[in-house]
Amino acid sequence: MFFTVIDLSCKLVSYSLIIYGIWMLVGAPYLTPELAEGYRKYKRKKRVRRIHELAAIKEKSKHPSVHTKLYRHLELVLLSINQSEKPVNVFNFIFLSVTIFSVSFVLLMLSIDDLVLSLLISILLAALPYFFLMVKLTAVRSRTSLLFLQYFPIILQSYQSANRDIYFALSQSISQIKNREMQRVFMKLMNAMQLQRSEEEFENSVRVFIYSIHSTFSKRFGKLVIRAHLDKSDISESFAQLDADIRKRKADMQSEKTKNFDTVNLGFLPIVTIPFAFYFAHSLSGVLDFWYFFKQKTNLTLFILTVVGGLLCVSVSFLLRKPKADL
Repeated sequence: MFFTVIDLSCKLVSYSLIIYGIWMLVGAPYLTPELAEGYRKYKRKKRVRRIHELAAIKEKSKHPSVHTKLYRHLELVLLSINQSEKPVNVFNFIFLSVTIFSVSFVLLMLSIDDLVLSLLISILLAALPYFFLMVKLTAVRSRTSLLFLQYFPIILQSYQSANRDIYFALSQSISQIKNREMQRVFMKLMNAMQLQRSEEEFENSVRVFIYSIHSTFSKRFGKLVIRAHLDKSDISESFAQLDADIRKRKADMQSEKTKNFDTVNLGFLPIVTIPFAFYFAHSLSGVLDFWYFFKQKTNLTLFILTVVGGLLCVSVSFLLRKPKADL
């Protein structure tokens, strides 16, 4: 059984990489532009049809279809974790997930000949790329949300010294921000101001900025940037209020960090206690067959529950080790 799983895993990875490699070499350069253009034409036709049916273009943005929501969501996730200025390709990511699903489904059907089980496992495997994206996005948000609180006073000072020009304020702030990840986040926003073709494109760039940080403060900041850049409004008072709220949140975070210190330390204990208990039980078993106990259903179930519970404790402690930057 063990070697069967390894064999299936190797085949799944090998076939998926071969198919995806062929796609990247042949399909992506030639078919992706056609798919993107087809998608744009479809959206354009649907928008026109919606206008004729409802006589209001805003209705489409209020009630987007499911596949449009999914496409926008994937695009936001990919843009948020993208470290370069190159545009992301959602179709390549979708093709990778479909490839993993197709290859795993065929291999499982040939191996276990069970439609329902093969379908469920294939769906789980196809969801792995999205899972890894969300893990990476969560890590990015965890860092940037705290860094945003740290660097906002610099933005406020730059805005006041730049004669209330938000573009020059961000330009001055970027040179003072030491963290490269935060520099990239603000650089994308500043480039959107510089290369803005339409208000909609600029608002989309602000939406990516907010999605990358994902906190109440970043949402407020994004809305203020839109007002300052598009409407040329003076947002000094709003910035001052945001700065006061950020200072209050920093003080609360220090209190939460002290309060959760003991809880976090206790949550990491399973990393030590479970291996130690396993080694201690193995030593006490003496001449007995230690692995025999894991062949018993009750013992194996209790062991799995213990390990899962330990992993949950460690995961919760890992999340609590840094206080949330959000309210």
